[in-house]
Amino acid sequence: LNGPAGLTNPKPQIIELTETLVAGLAQAGELLLATGGRNRDPWAEISGLEAGQPMKNFLRNVVRFRGGLLFTGGDGTGQMVERIYRELKIERVLFAPASMDADIPGLDSAVGMISSQEHAARTIAAIRRTASSCNKVHVIQTMGGNSGRFPLEAAIATGERVVLIPELGTVDLRLFYREFFQTMLNENRGGIIIIGEAGSYRTLDGEVVTFGPQKGLMNSEIVDRLAATIKDDMNRIARAMNGKIHNLRIDTRFSVLGHAQRQPGLSGADVRTGIQVGRRMAEALTKKDYGAMIPLHESAPLIPLGQVFTDEARAASREKVLEIWLRWFGRFYPELVRSLGRRS
Repeated sequence: LNGPAGLTNPKPQIIELTETLVAGLAQAGELLLATGGRNRDPWAEISGLEAGQPMKNFLRNVVRFRGGLLFTGGDGTGQMVERIYRELKIERVLFAPASMDADIPGLDSAVGMISSQEHAARTIAAIRRTASSCNKVHVIQTMGGNSGRFPLEAAIATGERVVLIPELGTVDLRLFYREFFQTMLNENRGGIIIIGEAGSYRTLDGEVVTFGPQKGLMNSEIVDRLAATIKDDMNRIARAMNGKIHNLRIDTRFSVLGHAQRQPGLSGADVRTGIQVGRRMAEALTKKDYGAMIPLHESAPLIPLGQVFTDEARAASREKVLEIWLRWFGRFYPELVRSLGRRS
């Protein structure tokens, strides 16, 4: 129970999984085992335990798992598994990608991402109706970790053209204001900017604001600050335009989709992929094909952990996200494309 945290305790939190216990969980999209926290891994120092004790407990507790250790999760879990395999020399480990963030290097998706994307698209579409009715700018934050893949796919799915992702570097918000004024004045349909959990932008005064999931701020603080900035900047621009748009009063709202994206109703595609990945984990365990990540496609070979969580793999993933943005949105923002040194 509770992922690695359950194995760093003096008394391990372990339950036996039986066929009866797990029957129907996949189709229902339910969680049986809590996942713990990313800062409760074997290397963490835990309050109340002596220095190094979590690691000692972990090494002692994993001995009973003679067949192997099966981990499932996102980028943080995968990095931990790779360290367990490489640094602790525990060879009997396998990793299955299951994350709504879509931030695992080299993967276009993960178990659970399709369901999360569908939920995000439905919610953004609902907010679009509100934005159109009241002609306001709405800031919507999705999940995504340190990658912009999830918010980018959400923008494509909903037809929104303003999306802030870390792969773009520091974006001058004035490029987005132009889009907002266009839709608010000519189409009377408000504006929506979709952001993930990481990004960087420049305000009208030239202040650069960078945010990320590890920066210590609550998500609501991040989006509240951006919404307030957009409101102040655009009202200043409107007042400066005198006869054209000086009567337009800009107002903003924000929504944090957050963990509501972990809704229980999994899509059929995610259920099938999850069962398939689980079967491949069992097969790999039986064949002793340890130290690998299970791919999502049945015909794809296992991926050695040492090839997944590398700087090269992360750079390739960032490049792919940027290529997708260029293909879908580059023509709307030629200045941004030029600043990236690219062609749209």
